Amino acid sequence: MYGVTFYTLQDDALFFNTNKSNDIDAGGPISHFKRDDMWVSWGKVPFIPFKNNRVEMTDLSFVKPLIDEYDKSRSEAANYVEEVKNLIFVLYGYGGQDLHEFMRVLNEDRAIPLDDKESGGLEPLTPTMDITALREHYEQLKRDLIEDGQSINKDLDKFGSAPSGVALKFMYAGIDLKCNALETEFKMGFENLLYFVDIYLNEINQGGYENVEVDIVFNRDMKINESESIANCGASLGVVSNKTIVANHPWVDDVEMW
Repeated sequence: MYGVTFYTLQDDALFFNTNKSNDIDAGGPISHFKRDDMWVSWGKVPFIPFKNNRVEMTDLSFVKPLIDEYDKSRSEAANYVEEVKNLIFVLYGYGGQDLHEFMRVLNEDRAIPLDDKESGGLEPLTPTMDITALREHYEQLKRDLIEDGQSINKDLDKFGSAPSGVALKFMYAGIDLKCNALETEFKMGFENLLYFVDIYLNEINQGGYENVEVDIVFNRDMKINESESIANCGASLGVVSNKTIVANHPWVDDVEMW
């Protein structure tokens, strides 16, 4: 990529823009930037992607169908709870009666008169739905959302109110895998960025750094059981150095101060 070309959109078609693509004073095509009144190129398109993942898709795209299905199941359960309060009455022998008057008498007196016990009668109908199966369905959807979204399972019934270090690592396993993938993609993005940084420093006479190794470090925070960590630090006295113990103590922010 040693030049920059411009196009103009007209009537859903691209046309080459001669004026923008050429420097009139220099009498030739333009490039990425000027150095001493001369056009210079980066060598490739100065576009640096920082990808979310290797397939370049958002996190929502992996869980959107599950979220929609979960909302639908929860809505159906809510509708059922609302519907069971509205019973449907089937009347026998009340063909000539006004239904609104019947409901008024039933709501006020909580009883209905029966003139003919043999042919007259009342039968309530209620909507039927297997709530247990529905609950199992949306609970499974919730577990699928946690797994596919690589999020944190906050079900304390399994881990307890104060999970141990091993349990916390298991809880955060999914998001830790996502961080690993994101770190890989961002390292590639920073490597592409350093290519342009090296050229820029060389152009402004700040030295050449093309062969200098650069380590990119990503710091992560992980929830821990502080009581367990402090107890382990106390049990390690005399086994490892004090500096190592201080570095692993959850209440120490600056190890150099110790």
